[in-house]
Amino acid sequence: MSKVFAKNLKAFRASAGLTQDELARRTGVARTAIANYESGRSEPTFEALCRLIGVLGVDADQLLMEQDFGVPYIYTRQVTDDE
Repeated sequence: MSKVFAKNLKAFRASAGLTQDELARRTGVARTAIANYESGRSEPTFEALCRLIGVLGVDADQLLMEQDFGVPYIYTRQVTDDE
């Protein structure tokens, strides 16, 4: 992962109105680990990543990819008259 993950995690956590302590408590991940993820000093295990995704209500792509999803990300598509 990268600094992109760190930036996205921090943005989505803040958007959800959660402190690092609250996110840690809800995911079962240590607060120091959350701080290390957000600073780019370490990366979560797959299990921890899944917990973060579940608590934050985001897709893996939203945390891992450098795209301007906007916070929060909502997928929409156009419906045509034929549908």
